[in-house]
Amino acid sequence: MPERRIEYMCPHCGWRFDALLAHDNSGLVPHHAYPPTPVGGRLCPGSDQAPRNPESDRRPLWKDGGVP
Repeated sequence: MPERRIEYMCPHCGWRFDALLAHDNSGLVPHHAYPPTPVGGRLCPGSDQAPRNPESDRRPLWKDGGVP
């Protein structure tokens, strides 16, 4: 049976990433760009924040009017 991959989600933009990346960043969302562009972009406000579970957390994302 294949091992189930655990994902977390950025509370601002919804970017999904492997839970091991959060473990490497003290349990927080790793730095990433928003909006994503081939050249890069500005640092997402969700970087270094507590991640969300994309399977169970149905709160609106910050960019969609959710309160940080």
